[in-house]
Amino acid sequence: MKKLLLFAFLLIAGMTYGQDTKALWELGKITFYGVDFNKAKVFGATETPAEFVGVYGAINQLFIGEAKKYDPTKAFGVYANVSVDAVAERNNAADKDHMMTGESAFLLSKGDVESEVRALKSAVKEKEGYGAVLVANLLNKAASKATYDVVIFDIATGQVLCDQKVTRSAQGFGLRNYWAGSVHDAMGAIKKLNLRVFDNSKVKNL
Repeated sequence: MKKLLLFAFLLIAGMTYGQDTKALWELGKITFYGVDFNKAKVFGATETPAEFVGVYGAINQLFIGEAKKYDPTKAFGVYANVSVDAVAERNNAADKDHMMTGESAFLLSKGDVESEVRALKSAVKEKEGYGAVLVANLLNKAASKATYDVVIFDIATGQVLCDQKVTRSAQGFGLRNYWAGSVHDAMGAIKKLNLRVFDNSKVKNL
């Protein structure tokens, strides 16, 4: 009897989840804000925090200067406008004194990601619709990998509707190209994640 009740609960929960989410293409379009490095930590690198902040802007400019290679529309499977000014503001405000870490397993918590999205929301010019951003967690030079949260959010409220971590390989010559390699790899992984967003017309508080 207990097993039957558990099965029924899981079945109902699954049906509810399906009803309260939607595929990305159903959003119609999104605004892609680039890569937010504001809360990112760096492990095992010899470059200075100032050097890292300097390349954060250069990495985000690739979404404009090399749009075919760094294409959020292709990655997310829904038409994406690109606007990187807001993340530029956040990245320039990164805390250089606490950027380097000795913790090779550092990850942002759900609360960390949500607070950063709220801060980003206050900097964007759009007032409604859906936003997408990669929130950088750890740039691990020792492992040649970087971890990002792939986030979809409601621009009007700042509510996170989808959040999934991806860890991808970094490669390339020079500081910008090396970590841009991990961003490119992450963009390629997004379309394989089968991301779904919470339907914010039904879910008021996450």
